[in-house]
Amino acid sequence: MFNTLLIHQTPITIFLIFIIAPCLIIFVTYYFFQKVRSSEDLSDDDKTFLTATLTGLITLACISIGFSYSIAIGNLDKADSDLVVEVANIQSLSRLLSLDESQESLRAKNYLDQYALSIVADEWLELVKGGSSLKTTMLWREVNKSLDALNPKTQKQISIFSTIISTAEQVKTSRLHRLLNTSLSIPPIFIKMSNLLILLIFVISGLLMVHASNLRKFALLLQSLIFAIFLGGITILDAPYTGPQPISPAAMRDVLKAL
Repeated sequence: MFNTLLIHQTPITIFLIFIIAPCLIIFVTYYFFQKVRSSEDLSDDDKTFLTATLTGLITLACISIGFSYSIAIGNLDKADSDLVVEVANIQSLSRLLSLDESQESLRAKNYLDQYALSIVADEWLELVKGGSSLKTTMLWREVNKSLDALNPKTQKQISIFSTIISTAEQVKTSRLHRLLNTSLSIPPIFIKMSNLLILLIFVISGLLMVHASNLRKFALLLQSLIFAIFLGGITILDAPYTGPQPISPAAMRDVLKAL
């Protein structure tokens, strides 16, 4: 629930939230425990136990955050590489249709050009919401209708006909991959696990700050802030298309305009 709300925030807002949150949690824990046990210091056994618990939680948090970052980077790489393949497939199909030179192929190329521009102008806005554009879908159907009307006659047309059909299938598959990539995200179990571990680190850090030296208090707070910032980074990197920092269509727009 918390991460779902954060996913609609800007990266700067997310980092501010993850910087302020640990400070609040730690100081609330610190002042509450200090008020309850104002005159009684933690025993050496309690300090040793809490320190060992904090060390174990930090180890688990590092593992969980590491896995989450690995998944997030992998999702970004997949989305980027699939986008590059889709652009290359559209370019290849456009060149092949130009080589065919028939009326049907030129009509198909015209619809293909409109389809390519519609991806950026219309469908990208829907990708951010996890959906697709009806206009882009209809333009692709027009491309398919024009391809179905192809009737190769010359030797050149016959030789490239099968390549045109196979490349068109690749364009269709590339779009399907792009639409499926809108659902890419870090598994919720890793997010929940990381959130819980970080929360426990904040609470125990607040307990250890009671009657601690100023240097130790600063170290515990700094340590918690570092974990919070890493957690904020995971939230920003999550979901290549629907997350706080989605993939930009700028590069695809520049390439497709050259068609």
